[in-house]
This record gives sequence, C-alpha cells and structure tokens, in this order.
Amino acid sequence: MTLKIKKAEVLDLAAIYKILSLCGEHLATNLGLTHWFPPYPKESIEKNILERDVYLVYKNEEIIGTFTLGITPVANYDLTRWQNPVSKVMYLNRLAILPSMQGNGLGNWCMEQIEAIACQAGCKALRFDAINHPKLLAFYKKLGYQDLGLWQLSDARGQIWDVMLFEKLL
Repeated sequence: MTLKIKKAEVLDLAAIYKILSLCGEHLATNLGLTHWFPPYPKESIEKNILERDVYLVYKNEEIIGTFTLGITPVANYDLTRWQNPVSKVMYLNRLAILPSMQGNGLGNWCMEQIEAIACQAGCKALRFDAINHPKLLAFYKKLGYQDLGLWQLSDARGQIWDVMLFEKLL
C-alpha cells in the first residue's frame, strides 16, 4: 500500500465534499454524532482550500481522506487554555478518512504526516478540537495528545457542541 498526501486545489472540491459527506453520515449512523451531518457547505470547503492548507490523502492513486491545516485557528479559542499560548503552532481541522478505509492505521499515518508538516513549518505544537466522544478522544490520547478540557464550539448552523481541546508539543 502506497500512501501519500498532496495539497488540494479548488478542482478537488467535489472529492473533499464526498469524503466529508460520507464521514458525516457514518458518524451520525454509527456514533449518533451529527456535527458533520449534514456536511459542511461546499463554499466553506472552497474558502479553506483558498485560505488554508487542505490536503488530500491517497492510497495508491485513490483519494481516501482529507485534512486541513493552518497557523491561525478557525475557532475563537481562549488562548489561555493552551500550554504555551504565544508559540508558533499549527491548527488541525477536519481530519477525515473514508469510512470503508477506517480501522487500518490511516488516521495514525495522517497524524504523523500532520506533525511532520507542523515541524517543517517551525511550529512548536499541534492543536485541534475533537467532538466529545470516548472513541474519538481515546484515539488522540493514544497518540500522545494532551486533553486541555472541554470547550463549547458553535458551528455554522448555530448548534453548540462540547469539544475537547487537544495539544501536543512538538
């Protein structure tokens, strides 16, 4: 199995939307989580492609996942919650692997790639929030991410979600 990542372009919008839609449906059906269901608006994804670093994850030549990175947060986080609020950091959003490919170590592989990108950019930490669900939280804790407590996030639909803030010093 050959895995690789590449930065997305606007032409990749349909592929990214499909992955996020399938993941959102999977999360809703299997875990009762509806934060990605219905999926993110295409306009929001396109804006991220233009303003942040959106990546595609390939297995051989098939697109199987996506994630978004940036050195500024997309959420209005309380910076005092982080371990070192003034250091240069990378923020992760929307890590998604096709449901049919999950459970094969691809999430771990993606997190390794994300950490490497952050280090190459001179970042001292990787930060993100994850929906407050035991299975998701356990995944990130297993990878060495420190949970910094619950925070409430309002999505584009105005719905409030309890999310766990995560950070790993690099």
